[in-house]
Amino acid sequence: MLKLRIGQILDERQIVTDEFAKNAGISYNTALSLRRGSATRIDLSTLEKVCVYLGVTPADLFEYEPPKKGKSK
Repeated sequence: MLKLRIGQILDERQIVTDEFAKNAGISYNTALSLRRGSATRIDLSTLEKVCVYLGVTPADLFEYEPPKKGKSK
């Protein structure tokens, strides 16, 4: 399973959602879904804005947990 770490990063840096949205140049609703980890897709341009603002690479924004044996979707 692939999970977003954006909320965790924002919490560690004590960045609120509206500050994240404004400074990353993305909409508040997009910022909120990224923070909550509820986004099901991310445009590459949005991903780039988030990476530039946070000073990270795309790999830093995701956590991968392989599916357990016998459980696939």
